[in-house]
Amino acid sequence: MSDSSSTEDEILLLYSQGEWETILDKFDRNRFLPWIWPSKENLDFIGNWARQRRSNSIVSVGCGSGFFEWLLEMATGVKVTGVEIKGIWWNSKYSSGSFIPLLLVDETTRSRLEMNTENSILLFCYFNNLNAFLDYVNSFMGNCLIVIGPGPGRGTYTIPEPFHLPEETPGKWEFVESQELRSSKDHIAVYTRTL
Repeated sequence: MSDSSSTEDEILLLYSQGEWETILDKFDRNRFLPWIWPSKENLDFIGNWARQRRSNSIVSVGCGSGFFEWLLEMATGVKVTGVEIKGIWWNSKYSSGSFIPLLLVDETTRSRLEMNTENSILLFCYFNNLNAFLDYVNSFMGNCLIVIGPGPGRGTYTIPEPFHLPEETPGKWEFVESQELRSSKDHIAVYTRTL
């Protein structure tokens, strides 16, 4: 058994036991969460924004397996729902499955969030599809948007970028606060809707 599959097996065991803090403390980036690795403080930062905005849920678009979102839900107690594109991937041997409930949408209906998002936060983590981003923000009814991705000097690219929403983003959004994920040059950026 390779070290990576041994690590994955241990993470899955700890997941089944709800041991999210042990996972955060013991591991770093892995196949379940290849882009970012949050600290407890990072998860609390997002949870504090949810409480401050009186949000009862977070909707994470393009969440993949939902491992980050599971960590977030466990650490903060805020319900997290993942949104992903339907496809054969989710039933393939390469899929690790989902750690949270997923709302599977197809390309033609992605412009509609088929849930009430009025008291939700909309989250994009390492997202890379401008048209889909614009569609989701356009159908979003809440007042807080969080973008996680690379900051200056990280050497990776996302759409949207944490510190620069595209000009054509529907509505008026104001950047209010950010936090670096550990010392990674990845950032959590928080925006609120202005009237």
